[in-house]
Amino acid sequence: MRITRIARIGNYLLTISDGFIYSYDMDQVMSGDTPVVIGGLDTRLLGVYTVTFEAGDDASTVTPEVVTAGQPAVKPADPVKEGYIFKYWYKGSSAVAYNFDNTVRQSFTLYALWEKGCVVSFDTGYNDITLEPLTVANGDSLAVNPYSLDEPYSIQEEGFVFQYWYLDDENTPYYLNTPLAGDITLTAKWLPGYVITFDMGIDGYTLLPLTVLPGVTFYSASNLTGTLHDIYAVPNYNGYSFIGWYLDIPGVFYDVYSTHINGDITLHAEWVKN
Repeated sequence: MRITRIARIGNYLLTISDGFIYSYDMDQVMSGDTPVVIGGLDTRLLGVYTVTFEAGDDASTVTPEVVTAGQPAVKPADPVKEGYIFKYWYKGSSAVAYNFDNTVRQSFTLYALWEKGCVVSFDTGYNDITLEPLTVANGDSLAVNPYSLDEPYSIQEEGFVFQYWYLDDENTPYYLNTPLAGDITLTAKWLPGYVITFDMGIDGYTLLPLTVLPGVTFYSASNLTGTLHDIYAVPNYNGYSFIGWYLDIPGVFYDVYSTHINGDITLHAEWVKN
């Protein structure tokens, strides 16, 4: 076979030989340390190599990289494996992390090094609220980033107010700075509350209902990310200005500062057109 023209398009090598076009998958052409010879052409002359990533059993898959000779490989996103913490990629000795500043001169495989971690599972008490387990490095705590229990681990259920996570005693909040030495399951502590429903009065504009503890005011009630007043006091809508909430009679505004909530309520938004 005499090659008269050769080109690379995307991940494929195209050759023209004796009037025919041949296509070769670069992942197969560059899969080993010994380059493939096509029609007498050593594929090393193409100047590209494949870096393969082997994350191991039960781990997420990492796509191989085709790298131009003399250029470094790009470090991929860390793979994920439940119950383990990813440490780094290595090429030869597992004691030495691969340096992604190194230039690539041949095809090779990198292997993931894993460390057994502590699995934190979450029991919300509701079938419709599920949270993925977290794997935390042994000796770390849930207060150490990236393990902090911010969103989405602060949860909501209509009619109840989430208080905290507990380990064994429901009256004792779990201390998030506790160093972990094994797998644990945290259970959600809830208290019954009253539901505030919002009637925006404009088609297509909605606010989700919120549940607050009995006896609080709208202004002082706290939800997961701030006070209800901060978030819901001044809604915006194109072409209208919000002037207040009312309970039953338009123009008779609900006192968000001093009225204590002792039952489910619906607040209606009052607007004036700009």
